[in-house]
Amino acid sequence: MPGLSSLGPLKVTAWRSGSRVPVATDLAIGETRIPAPAEPFIVLVPSTISSLQQMWDALRMPSRNNLLVTGESGSGKTTLVRYLGEVYRQALLVMAAGLHDSRAAAHAAERAGSFQTRILTFHENLRRSDITERRHYGETGEEKTGWTMSDVMDGMVAGDWNVLSEINRTGEDVQAEFNEPLENKAKSLHQRVIRGHPDSRFIATVNPQKSEGRGIYEGKVMSGEFVNRFTNKVHLGFLPPDEEFEVLKNYGPGVDDTILDRLIAVANDIRRDYAEEHGVVPFPVTTRGLIRVIRHLARFPEDGSLLRSLFWRKAYWLDDRIHPPIARKLVLDLLDLHDIVDTGTRQREHSRVVREEGGNARRLRIGSVAYPLGPGGPYVPDTEIEEVPQNLADLEWILKDIALGENILLIGEAGVGKNKIESYLAHLLNYNLLVIGMSGETRVSDLLTYRSFGEDEAGKTGDTATLGLRALTDPDHGWIIVLDEANKAQPGVLVSFNDLLQDRSVRLPGGSEVSVRASICVNINPNRPPYEVNDFSFEFMDRFSIHTIVHLPPGEAVEVLKRKYPGADPDFVSDVVQGYYILHPLYSSGMLFEPVTMR
Repeated sequence: MPGLSSLGPLKVTAWRSGSRVPVATDLAIGETRIPAPAEPFIVLVPSTISSLQQMWDALRMPSRNNLLVTGESGSGKTTLVRYLGEVYRQALLVMAAGLHDSRAAAHAAERAGSFQTRILTFHENLRRSDITERRHYGETGEEKTGWTMSDVMDGMVAGDWNVLSEINRTGEDVQAEFNEPLENKAKSLHQRVIRGHPDSRFIATVNPQKSEGRGIYEGKVMSGEFVNRFTNKVHLGFLPPDEEFEVLKNYGPGVDDTILDRLIAVANDIRRDYAEEHGVVPFPVTTRGLIRVIRHLARFPEDGSLLRSLFWRKAYWLDDRIHPPIARKLVLDLLDLHDIVDTGTRQREHSRVVREEGGNARRLRIGSVAYPLGPGGPYVPDTEIEEVPQNLADLEWILKDIALGENILLIGEAGVGKNKIESYLAHLLNYNLLVIGMSGETRVSDLLTYRSFGEDEAGKTGDTATLGLRALTDPDHGWIIVLDEANKAQPGVLVSFNDLLQDRSVRLPGGSEVSVRASICVNINPNRPPYEVNDFSFEFMDRFSIHTIVHLPPGEAVEVLKRKYPGADPDFVSDVVQGYYILHPLYSSGMLFEPVTMR
């Protein structure tokens, strides 16, 4: 079986005609032809093919084959690396099938079947020992208590590709652990030297650094000598308009072309301002955000009349108390210029359970969306809220995101009802609800694994999945998982979820990778006084549909209280609500110690 360095270049062997540019359908590595892999899904427009070819040429070099991929959030760095790994794996399978020696063919097929593209997400809380080793207490590490190799070292030995995602978010001490593997494909570990497979590769991805004028990213400036170990560098920029159109059209073939053109035009105007030295917008519009808009319109075409609302929920976000007023004015002017507007309003019926035509399956319907009910379970809440118009609108938007498989971010001040909305929706869907409260003491390991000492997992000592990890991957029961007050946690804890949120997959303690099945909601308070919270990085927020939850209008608040307390004097209820709306801004301005809320 030929080694990676002896394989030929990556070529396109067949194209199809797209709406505006050609799209590759068949590829070849050297003379080995393969259909373009279906997963992960990528539209192979010419710029994407060029980037893949540059990466492949770097990785097939006989030495000095470490690769550094740079680009803005949402430009596809990790996805392209995963895709190239799948191209390589399928090429190995084709080559194995062509071998005449049965033993060699079986060995080659085994090598192809075991190959992985392993993602290690870097963050501020990553320790040096996480890179090289993990601790075991008897049953796992060759029946001995002590240190065994980490997932990174396992990958180096197996000949896998190790993707060091957002490596510039960690410190020099952690980066130094890679000096030896990057230089020699080897690592001194305790009393032995671990030698890597000749086909193993290290691929690092980074977002722009703060020194480049991109303060929205939390990455640090890496030392020149560390960067120099990545002798091959590929930069990914935003696609040309016609190619971005082609990508979006593949996600929404039925969406009107003029809508795609208008969205791309406003996105490019915002990107140009963001790139300027004295630009006023805080971050760009990413292709990933536009894809969320188009996927929504493809599933719910009636929301084409709410295009501006979709833009703010799916592709962009501003807080007027954080970002300069001129930023919102510019974005609003650009939306007007490109006719990104809402042209209608909608009256929503109350939630109800309906049956599918010709069947017995039951679905929850809110407004224009219907979604299957879950099978229930021990953690289904019994929460009830009043379905006043604003609550119904929030419920409908969030249920649509659940139907689309989106990650959901709720931003709102204390007491606006973020948890209530999620709990009520879980109740209506007959879904289990798991709320994970987060704080400055929350660690990455608290969310996914814990250390057991023999009693769990069939008597084995080692890493055991938490309820959170089991809920994330449960294939049999519906779950909504809420990371509550998430921006109280240290930034590195949230960054560790970046690739899980993007790829919807997670690696279990035993090393296998499984799909994420649960709907993930993240709740945060605004990042401004009086809330004592940490910054959210742009690359984290860019993985979500964002819903700003606000206080009920005074009339709806009065209606809720009158329904809940029918015996209360109506004038007194109105006075309480009026006082509440007068007092609440005093907390936001720091004059009151405690917020005045509907609670």
